Amino acid sequence: MPKIFISYRRSDSEDVTGRIYDRLVEHFGEEEVFFDVNVIPPGVDFPSYLHEALKQCQVMLAVIGPGWLNATDAAGNRRLEDPKDWVCQEIERGLMQQDMLVVPLLVSHAELPKIDELPPALKPLAYRNQHLVRPGRDFHKDIDWLIEDLEKYLTRLYQQPQSGAGQQRQYQEESETITPPRQRVETSQFQQSQQEVETLNANDAAERHWQSQAAPAPARVSRRRVLQIAGLSSGGLALALAANALLGENSPTGSRNPPPEPTPAPPREPALSSSAPPAPPDPASQDKVLERYPDLIAGLPFLEGTAIVEMLVNGAKIVMELDGEKAPVTTGNFVDLVNRGVYNGLMFHRVVREPQPFVVQAGDPRSRDPQVPVGQLGTGGYIDPQTGQPRLIPLEIDPQNRDKPLYNQTFEVAGIVDPPKLTHTRGAVAMARSQAVESASSQFYIALTDLPFLDGYYAVFGYVIEGMEAVDQIRQGDRIESARVVRGLDDLEIA
Repeated sequence: MPKIFISYRRSDSEDVTGRIYDRLVEHFGEEEVFFDVNVIPPGVDFPSYLHEALKQCQVMLAVIGPGWLNATDAAGNRRLEDPKDWVCQEIERGLMQQDMLVVPLLVSHAELPKIDELPPALKPLAYRNQHLVRPGRDFHKDIDWLIEDLEKYLTRLYQQPQSGAGQQRQYQEESETITPPRQRVETSQFQQSQQEVETLNANDAAERHWQSQAAPAPARVSRRRVLQIAGLSSGGLALALAANALLGENSPTGSRNPPPEPTPAPPREPALSSSAPPAPPDPASQDKVLERYPDLIAGLPFLEGTAIVEMLVNGAKIVMELDGEKAPVTTGNFVDLVNRGVYNGLMFHRVVREPQPFVVQAGDPRSRDPQVPVGQLGTGGYIDPQTGQPRLIPLEIDPQNRDKPLYNQTFEVAGIVDPPKLTHTRGAVAMARSQAVESASSQFYIALTDLPFLDGYYAVFGYVIEGMEAVDQIRQGDRIESARVVRGLDDLEIA
């Protein structure tokens, strides 16, 4: 059965969807793409065949054109309000399917619908990271990007052993965005809508050409082992491109208008802090840490202590205090990347303030390239210049009333009811990740308000202690002018 399911509304985007289908078939083959006109045999039961095809697919492309949102039936009723509408049923089932990557594909200058414009069953779509397909000469370039992303996603997906629907390892090529987990708690209307979203967005691979200019990689005692995924949220945490996890943060790009063309990236500057690699591990310290955190951190930076990082954005200083006692691996990874100059010049590619403040997100190395549209960002991660491999770190959350962090499990999966020691209050700094619990790399977000429904699902590792007013002024496309480690670099080690 096909791997890629195309959902579209004929009255809205039949022509351009046909062109997209042709390009996908040219690359993946006709058997790998489900397109109702071409695939459904005559005389079969349409609903049954459609639902079975959805269960066999790993990717849904939800094609959205200018008329998708407000299309009406013969009686003048909006079709999205009709639970029997086939487009609604397709997308709803795709969003509910645990391992389905749902990508809103915006065509003909369409915008991603706002959450309050969608019926309840489709609200999670507003938090999926969109992919733009522009008309004219940009069409084939955008489809090339789409094919590249899908190829990497499907390749990684099928390279991994599958022990169940919820345990497919998905690499950084999946999107890094925050999606609120599904919870049953009484919250504001906005939080309830957030909780309907099941994950974050779809991914690109990081550009590697500039990595060779980074500071030398720290000496490693051993290479990190591939971690076994402990499990995914029973709520589904399906990969989604949205405010999400990166939260999918309000429109997956955080903008209700077509994403602006990225401003030219400033020339790469050396890190303001020392670019020296972390010190070789002290044997006594290393033994203590490895005893506490088994082999989860082998080959990764870690920092047990407090670090202070200062970023400059729009000429304003933003100071973060990072807690390596409660998140040693996450803090160590971030401090190491800051020290290497990785964040200098990178863009805040997601800024979500509607319908209420949510997050600002940055750290995709692809944002350094001015040729990559903002709408295509949100999928890159740090590539180790020595190995050419992505650096991925485990999900690390320290529950209250416990003596060490929980790794590679959400609190829901682990059955933990206590809150984490580091919570999503306003100013929290946390790592973005994809559906896989061990997929965080370089992308991070800052909470613009309290987001308690993310606690236990995403790894907070510090807080903004100065310059939150500057964070509130960040707009999509703004860049991190510089980032440096002010304090704590001496405590950085490599396991």
